[in-house]
Amino acid sequence: MRLFIRRTLLFCLPMLAWFAVMTMVNISRMRAPGWSSPTQVLATGDSHIGCGIDTSARPGMRNVALAAEPILLSWLKLKRIAEWGRIDTVVLGFGPHNLSDLDHRRFKQHGWATDRLMMRLYPLVSTKEAMGGEFHPRTYLRTVFMQVAARPRNDHHQYIGAFSGLRRRFTANADSATKRHFFDDDGKLAPASSLALSSLDSIIAHCAKERIMLCLVSTPVHESYRSRLPREFSSLHDSLAREFGSRGVKVLLYSDLFPGDSLFADSDHLNAKGARLFTQRLMEDIRKR
Repeated sequence: MRLFIRRTLLFCLPMLAWFAVMTMVNISRMRAPGWSSPTQVLATGDSHIGCGIDTSARPGMRNVALAAEPILLSWLKLKRIAEWGRIDTVVLGFGPHNLSDLDHRRFKQHGWATDRLMMRLYPLVSTKEAMGGEFHPRTYLRTVFMQVAARPRNDHHQYIGAFSGLRRRFTANADSATKRHFFDDDGKLAPASSLALSSLDSIIAHCAKERIMLCLVSTPVHESYRSRLPREFSSLHDSLAREFGSRGVKVLLYSDLFPGDSLFADSDHLNAKGARLFTQRLMEDIRKR
């Protein structure tokens, strides 16, 4: 038995050494800043921000939003990016759909959507935090092993998005968009997300502590989408907007800014022209602070 154990250890030793070296290499790369130039205005959130804020409008502005990004991920990203240099202003997507539990519950589920979230998440949390109950443990551990221990990688900043200008004609998809944002597969209205609400509180507290101006922004959406918003989420969003405004947060609501179809790619995303005009208006309003 001792001989078997010794041979097993000798067989496994090179593999374990490889994993250890790869882990050290990748952890060092994970901790490296994603950029070195100053960032004055940081925009983050989901595809509403990603397609809505054109960073060519202002030097020193970055749009790091990603499709289907829950507010919890925005919070974790903000903490990490704040380590890379001073940020003057944070623009965070804040629409009724951002309060839905549908995106946040995917942290705990098993499937492709959770896999995608974990590819963004793993550099931003410790193993202790990840195993604390908010995330799917098996998917997290598999992601960490493949991304950190298996081989050297240079793609550890997959949580950093960019502006994506949509150059296409308007597509009327309000029914599918509201269903995707607010309703379970069985047609039941999803609840509000406690993770979204607690993450919003964390972002507000962090920005107040670091003297960062926080702007909660709802981007323009098509009238067909607005008319289909569940009343429960519209009311909650309005209530939170008033509460956050009373706490000194700049809340900028633009959902009904643009009439008609010409500035929209679909019912809840601006096209490239709409993004350019919206960003100009947003920056003017921010400068009025």
